Amino acid sequence: MNIRIVLWTLCMAVAGFLLVGSTPSITSVTILGLVTGAATGVALGIMFTHRARRRHTFSETAEDQSKPVRKRFAA
Repeated sequence: MNIRIVLWTLCMAVAGFLLVGSTPSITSVTILGLVTGAATGVALGIMFTHRARRRHTFSETAEDQSKPVRKRFAA
């Protein structure tokens, strides 16, 4: 599991908790805020992880295409 997914999940869960309003007692609304924030965090974490992998793969492909290719012809 990528650390980026874990960090996004934790950050968005805390953001959801804070947006709901941190009351001294935990209610169903607070739990709903935590779950919604965590689900959003997982989605963003997966999205950004795939984007980083795709950019990395694209940069490797671009480097490979810039190299001259030697063609061998049969004699």
